[in-house]
Amino acid sequence: EPFVGHSAGSSLASPGTGDGRSGGIAAALAHTDASADAVGDAARAVATAAWVHGRAGARAGRGMGTVAGDVIDALPSTLLAISTRPAPTIEQPS
Repeated sequence: EPFVGHSAGSSLASPGTGDGRSGGIAAALAHTDASADAVGDAARAVATAAWVHGRAGARAGRGMGTVAGDVIDALPSTLLAISTRPAPTIEQPS
């Protein structure tokens, strides 16, 4: 089933930001079990990585002037900020 996240914005509409998202997704998947029983865990890991990437883009905060390096630079502070809060709710539309 699809996941719907609401963390992305115009700051992610620049070349290279998708490469950073792909790296985050790969890292999240590397920490999941590869068995068929863990498909749901992998899907949640991908959705969470995409959500974190969107939050980092928002934190980079330069709108259309944001470049990929700005998003990557914002990852540590984003991870720190969200590590002290409950995990986000990610919708699964029916």
